[in-house]
Amino acid sequence: MKRITKYMLFVMTLICCGCHGDWAEIGDKGYVYANGTISKLIRDGIAETVIEEEVLNYAADDNYIVVHQVPDESFIKILEEGLPQRKIDSLEQKFQVMRIIHDCYWIIDMNKDRVLGPMNKKDFEKKCHSLQLTVQLDPKYEKKPWSERRKSQR
Repeated sequence: MKRITKYMLFVMTLICCGCHGDWAEIGDKGYVYANGTISKLIRDGIAETVIEEEVLNYAADDNYIVVHQVPDESFIKILEEGLPQRKIDSLEQKFQVMRIIHDCYWIIDMNKDRVLGPMNKKDFEKKCHSLQLTVQLDPKYEKKPWSERRKSQR
């Protein structure tokens, strides 16, 4: 049942975002960036979303992925409406923290498949320092949030 839910989330992401757009493998441990999300490939054609929309920037080395994300409120609402109540309850706390922080930062340990976050920028920098990470987000790759890009297109 858990796998079906993960698959359904991935399919919903593709439907909402379309099957075109940005896509890139991150390292060699099965992580991908696709249409504003970071996912982990589980097996051929099936991925689990690790960081929801909207990823504005990411960088990686052989061991870690660092991510800057601004949560997409409309995407969170779609997830909440499409999930069973027990799953909503478990994600609600994470979503609330994301809403409060707004500019969320994440660290993914690709060797342990462990996700740290969401964190504010100060806590993110402290955690990067404590883990002695050398990978850094490059501001030149920072995207504007989708909501801002839509406004500028009008």
